[in-house]
Amino acid sequence: MTIVMVDDQEWVYDSFVTVLCAAGYKAMGMPGDGQTLEKLRDVQPDLVLLDVAMGPVNGLQMLRDLKNDPALRDTPVAMLTSSADATIEAAARRLGAMDYLLKGWDWNILLPRIAGLLKRY
Repeated sequence: MTIVMVDDQEWVYDSFVTVLCAAGYKAMGMPGDGQTLEKLRDVQPDLVLLDVAMGPVNGLQMLRDLKNDPALRDTPVAMLTSSADATIEAAARRLGAMDYLLKGWDWNILLPRIAGLLKRY
């Protein structure tokens, strides 16, 4: 199972990749930029963890673009954020996000949620 973490901060996706690999997953990180969709098409991940607040393209716009891409539209996506904003969560779910995870760095919560998403899809 391949998981891709997309975030505009390299230290964030590097941290996630380290923990996910230690948990037995094949994981990689990439910046959220204009080349992200092309890179995701090449990788064809089993799950994308997508940051909400990033630039130059924010996570909701990237989710919209990903779900409109024929090669990626069926890829499960979980949004990762440090904000528990219900409005943003609702928008992400309308756009096709399967889950909305808080970046609380509590791996006892995040890893089972990620495992559940991979089993479900």
